Amino acid sequence: MPPVIRSAHSADLPWLYEVCRATVDLRQHPEATPADLDPYLVGQLYLAPYIAFEPAASAVLELEGRVQGYTVGTSDSKAFEAFLANTWLPLVREQYPRSSTFRVARDQVFLEAVHAPRLPLPAWIDRYPAHLHADLLPEHQGRGFGKKLVRHFLDYLRTQACPGVHVDVARNNPGAIAFYEALGLTTVLHETANGIVLGCELNG
Repeated sequence: MPPVIRSAHSADLPWLYEVCRATVDLRQHPEATPADLDPYLVGQLYLAPYIAFEPAASAVLELEGRVQGYTVGTSDSKAFEAFLANTWLPLVREQYPRSSTFRVARDQVFLEAVHAPRLPLPAWIDRYPAHLHADLLPEHQGRGFGKKLVRHFLDYLRTQACPGVHVDVARNNPGAIAFYEALGLTTVLHETANGIVLGCELNG
């Protein structure tokens, strides 16, 4: 069957959690593999809440009979942040208390993110209110599927009359920075020692 990009639905979640875990950056943990990570923790932060909050914004790449990649995001980061703080994260904190232990240190970073106080949103959020996460299994990268997934998300945002979108990218991932710049996210909204936030307006 040819590759298909379609809307995500709840039956995809087992595959989506696998893709999410398989694409975690473990370069600072060379002793670990994705299989060592908790099966769900990272997905409870960067995958599942988006599908719960705004399912129409999510899409998957179906190839070779299974889900191989996805985009998730939201057209309204303010509303999503309220959902995270008031609805989603309290449940995840019950599932993963501070006393949780893991096989690799990378999961401890995710646990800290679950329990950390939420930061205020930046001043530019009204101009670039949407944001996204995109993940694709390594064996399918470089074949144009990632760009098609992100363009699918951007097309959705335009149907919502969303004025702009942003994405947070690790500074030590020049490939991801180049990927998003090629899709038009070239405005640097914020920089830290470890990351960069790229954005673009959608009303052009």
